[in-house]
Amino acid sequence: MRILCTVGRGAVTAIVAGMIAVTAAEASPLSLGDTVYLSNISFPNGSGGAWVTTSLGYLGPAGGGYTRLTLNFGSVFSPDDTFYLDAYCIDPPISVRYGAYIVAPLDNKGFGWEMPRYGTLTDLQKAQLGWLMHQSLEVMPDPANSARRNTSIAYQMAVWTVLYPSSSWSYFDSNFALRDEFDALMASIPTDITPEQYPVYQLVWRNEDGSNYGQPWLIPAPRPEIVLEPASAALMGVGLFGLAALRRRLH
Repeated sequence: MRILCTVGRGAVTAIVAGMIAVTAAEASPLSLGDTVYLSNISFPNGSGGAWVTTSLGYLGPAGGGYTRLTLNFGSVFSPDDTFYLDAYCIDPPISVRYGAYIVAPLDNKGFGWEMPRYGTLTDLQKAQLGWLMHQSLEVMPDPANSARRNTSIAYQMAVWTVLYPSSSWSYFDSNFALRDEFDALMASIPTDITPEQYPVYQLVWRNEDGSNYGQPWLIPAPRPEIVLEPASAALMGVGLFGLAALRRRLH
């Protein structure tokens, strides 16, 4: 019986590994260079924030969280052709504006405003922003759940902290639960990931001369499809062989 259990467990492990290796990512409705019209934002879980001080001299209340954008393609609002996208505010000092935005890479080269407030992002910063975006989509299964408010805000503040590494924070309303969740989230952000593993885009105000610019938004990009590697394929084959052997023994 011990042999049977060992074979069965190895087979299951191999098959699970194979299934993970061939799982494809969810698709995004947007591609680089698309123009979309932002007509509304909402905070499904509620919003909040903190006072933030950065090395760039900004001091003030920064509010935000897991945000639902109401968009449609094109540069003019069309109520009959809207879709929704989840996002996080990128820059605390900039207020929300409604109208045409363009889908741009985080480097934002050639798409207008060049993110002067925090300069050129490192690959690790880009990867960590992507990790936060994709991780948030996994841990916020019910955006209407108000009990997730602190989680929503903690992710927002983590996005700002990755962008502003020298930021310091004090919490609204002495929200110690938020502080603890934020600290735990920051401690969990990986340092060995690449931008290709966790790709993200930003929505940038379409006025390319930079005047009257609006709040840029961090949005998810499609994850690359994971191709079954030769080692994974061999492992899956061993697992299937183990299942076949187990079936023969049981019969």
